Amino acid sequence: MDEPQKIYYKVLIKENEKLQSVCKIVKDINDWVLEYKLNEWITAKPPTKLFVFDSLEHASNLVDELTTCLATAPSVKVVIYECETIQPQPLKHMATLHDQAINSFWRNHRLTGYCGIRLATPKHTYGCNSLKLIKPIHNEILQSC
Repeated sequence: MDEPQKIYYKVLIKENEKLQSVCKIVKDINDWVLEYKLNEWITAKPPTKLFVFDSLEHASNLVDELTTCLATAPSVKVVIYECETIQPQPLKHMATLHDQAINSFWRNHRLTGYCGIRLATPKHTYGCNSLKLIKPIHNEILQSC
């Protein structure tokens, strides 16, 4: 019998019915933006990882921060989806948000686990190779976190 898989949570940007990476809000890094679809596996662009949270509470904290940042863009929503993952690993750092830093970070992170161009990730962040969105987490659930 298979062991139940741990549930992870993916924070996404929803605009015009498209679900996209949170990095979509940064204009200079559109090459890294991925589009997600319900019940379809998506794989990170090598050598990066897809960021997920291991707790709904911590995913909700990021939603709150991003919603405040995007208050002037009413057509853009920040949403959370429950997801299945492949090879999730704790991730303590991320690149600063510009293309050169992202390339440098992942190249060096992969080789040494360290890169000078980095920021702390939010608590309970994991990086995974692939994920599949299972179901949206509705606002009523978020408000109880």
